[in-house]
Amino acid sequence: MTGKIRGISILALLSALAAPPALAQSAAPSTAQPAAPQAADASQLEEIIVTAQRRQQNLQDVPLAVSSLGASDLQDRQIRDTIDLIQHIPNLIGNNNVGLGSSNTYYIRGIGNTESIATQDVPVGTYVDDVYISRQNANNFGLFDVERIEVLRGPQGTLFGRNTTGGAINVIMKKPSATAGGYLEAGAGRFGETDIRASMDAPLSDKVLTKVSMYRNRSDGYVRQVNTGDKLNGSDNYGVRGAVRLLPTDRVTIDLAGDYVDENEANLINRVDPATGDRIATIGITQGALAKYFTGTKANNEVGNSTKSWSLSSNAAWELDDLTLNSITGYRQTTQRYFIDSNPAAPNPIATGVSPILNYSLHQQWSQEFKANGQALDNRLNYTVGFYYLHENNWTDLGTGVGTASGFTVSGDRTIKNTLDSYAHYAQGDYK
Repeated sequence: MTGKIRGISILALLSALAAPPALAQSAAPSTAQPAAPQAADASQLEEIIVTAQRRQQNLQDVPLAVSSLGASDLQDRQIRDTIDLIQHIPNLIGNNNVGLGSSNTYYIRGIGNTESIATQDVPVGTYVDDVYISRQNANNFGLFDVERIEVLRGPQGTLFGRNTTGGAINVIMKKPSATAGGYLEAGAGRFGETDIRASMDAPLSDKVLTKVSMYRNRSDGYVRQVNTGDKLNGSDNYGVRGAVRLLPTDRVTIDLAGDYVDENEANLINRVDPATGDRIATIGITQGALAKYFTGTKANNEVGNSTKSWSLSSNAAWELDDLTLNSITGYRQTTQRYFIDSNPAAPNPIATGVSPILNYSLHQQWSQEFKANGQALDNRLNYTVGFYYLHENNWTDLGTGVGTASGFTVSGDRTIKNTLDSYAHYAQGDYK
């Protein structure tokens, strides 16, 4: 620390000594050519645009606790999945939920929920392009072609809905560009890991812009299942997204997007084998061994977690003189299967057995929002008003128990069906 302070002091001294001659030289008459314009002051803060109040604003003007990461930040910090945010966002705590690699549980300011079952809502909401993702089952999605991510701390219920008591994670995807181009990147790592990401902008005309993005990553896993020798806690994920931007007039913009994501990733409980030093899974029951105890297709689930989801969304914006109207529509469907162990205390997974959780679920959601952002009273009043509707259909076939393949006790085997209809009106304004 002393050396650093000394170095800074010497730099300051040299700058002070150099300043008078420079000033004297500029004050003297000169017949030289005019100097080139000086570059902008590097000490000035870069303007960061966010939509934390459901309208575009400079981050410095937003009276909220917001952390914003742009595309370059995500690249520099190697944030590949939403779970990686917990390493970089202050006050955001999280982990994979109950061993599910596709599901994240978040805590902001100490408020969170570890349940991914459809009968419980989470207090930290996740949004993609202003469309709310109602279930945790697939909120750990791979980040590809993202414009920025905003993490809002504190209750955000007025503008982001009732499930944001702790805060909100808002993902904004890149929109199609008017210039053709794209990128391709690839990487490799230990345990057979490979990662490929690509995107291409292909405008069809000045009024029809298109974009296609994809990602693919996989790894062999680093945990060995002792009774089969299989590698666990690996990944095999891919996703593709298409987007279209329509510009029928100077005042109307219509953004359409669709994606499909297939995730096969688990985070099964494991420990170090003292004999070999390898990591071994505590789960000692293989696929199909519990079929005689449980009903339904869940009894034959493979060890691990598999989630498939697809979504469609549209955002139509109409700009008037002092008013912007938006119609935001979203549909998402998620199917999930998993077979995981919930007993971390078992010292010998074959001898003492497991406490497995088997699940096969289907989740469907549809939402519609109408929003208006405007200014009035000589631009002294900024306001946002809107209407929101959400409908859900959830079907969950769930099984739990404890024991071994030869002696097993079922503690739960049930099918849960629940629907949801949620309506909301909201309004917020600020007057200067």
